Amino acid sequence: MQVETIIKKHTNRLPVRISAIARELDIAVRKCKMDPGMAGMLFSRGMSCTIGVNRYLPIKLQRYVVAHECAHFVLHRPFLQASPYHWIRDDINFRSPFIPLEVEEEAHRWAMEVLIPCPLLETELKEVGLVDEKTITELADRFGVATGRLKNRLIRMGAAGRIST
Repeated sequence: MQVETIIKKHTNRLPVRISAIARELDIAVRKCKMDPGMAGMLFSRGMSCTIGVNRYLPIKLQRYVVAHECAHFVLHRPFLQASPYHWIRDDINFRSPFIPLEVEEEAHRWAMEVLIPCPLLETELKEVGLVDEKTITELADRFGVATGRLKNRLIRMGAAGRIST
């Protein structure tokens, strides 16, 4: 199945089912004990891939880690294959020693587009009108993301004018 078809199938209701997307991409997701400075990893062995997520992170951040590592799987396979250990490791700031910053930023954008799809966000925004801090918190909970990530997504999609200060 095409990546776009898989994503579309799982981004039609809230919260987006990121673990189901990973499963359909044939990526196993495992919660692991990791150092506090680690967010997650994408491992490759032969044709199989596994995402390791730091089990001590808040659930919303774990969801983001899965989306971010799925982005690396979809967009950055050459980096995964070129890595000496066939893995991409992201620290808590989503930086990897083997990956250029612009590649990490691309993975971030992809993760946000999947976790907070514009059509779903626009539908939610139509219902609430002006967006204040309480609304942002409620929307972030509905999308299963951190409030800061939701604010950034609003800004990126040009809805910053709807945020009341």
